[in-house]
Amino acid sequence: MASVDDPVNSAPDRELEDPGKARVFYDERYRAGYMDDWPIEKRDRVAALVKELRLAPRGRALDYGCGVGAFTAVLRSALPGWEVHGTDISNEALARAEAALPDCHFHKLDECERLGGSFDFIFSHHALEHVSDVQSTAATIANMLVPGGAMLHILPCRDPGGLEAWVCALRRDGIEPDRGNRFFFDEEGHLRRLSSQDLIGLWSGHGFSGERVYHAARCWGAIERLSGSEDLGELWRFSDPSKAVDRRAARRLHVLRVALVALWFARRPTTIVRHKAILGVHGARDVRVLSAACILYPISWPIDWLTRSLVRREWTRHRGRPEGSEMYVFLTRRTPGPTSE
Repeated sequence: MASVDDPVNSAPDRELEDPGKARVFYDERYRAGYMDDWPIEKRDRVAALVKELRLAPRGRALDYGCGVGAFTAVLRSALPGWEVHGTDISNEALARAEAALPDCHFHKLDECERLGGSFDFIFSHHALEHVSDVQSTAATIANMLVPGGAMLHILPCRDPGGLEAWVCALRRDGIEPDRGNRFFFDEEGHLRRLSSQDLIGLWSGHGFSGERVYHAARCWGAIERLSGSEDLGELWRFSDPSKAVDRRAARRLHVLRVALVALWFARRPTTIVRHKAILGVHGARDVRVLSAACILYPISWPIDWLTRSLVRREWTRHRGRPEGSEMYVFLTRRTPGPTSE
């Protein structure tokens, strides 16, 4: 979840409705390291879900809004017999994806949209909340699929229930109806926040229906992300009692803030050790920070492990519940019934 004060994300959402300006905006973001990587747990979850769909052993798959190819690589791994393609509005992102995944095929967005009836499966991960015209995009995606094609879309969700929706209900600024019903903490690149029924409705007129609808980040998923953030100010702003609708809501936000801050500090040593193991140690300051984190690591690690375990349990046991701020929607084209003579 991006910080609302992040200058990289500060672009007027109305300007992003212009595809030309959006392309420039996202080129700049990708040069600054936008969406370079995702947690291994998230990639493993998506890979396992794609395998669960029991798609044909061979076909052509498209990662729509592929960015630098993080989930294009997941598709390639989950669908070993498939020809995997990617497309994005950003030429910068496509160049990096192409360099990282030479065995996949990447296309500029306008070129790809002309490939009608070319793909058996279309996947998107946190892309549809960014597109300029979601209705037009839905029609284009439907047109790019073969008659028996299917699709899986993963994106933020405004269905009721879940921690983040609960916090939004406690705040005066929780939901922004004049900005696509976004939640208050959504980054400026998001032009909307759809419900699962909104998403299914985008394709119902094209002959598709929702076969599976899953939700993540119901409670522990949101807590894990916030308490694992590099920016303590992010969760401080998220639980701001001064934005509450009334005194009772302010007390609840204050309790949530205390709990999130305590968990952030408890997990922080493990987070530091994990990041330094990946990124390396550079300079005397990194050595001092890592040394302090290692001292506290034996206390921090069990708390971090328990938090992450609760996230995994939440997904495996409760993903079918209609609650959570991230949705996974698998759609298939309805088979026409027999026609009477």
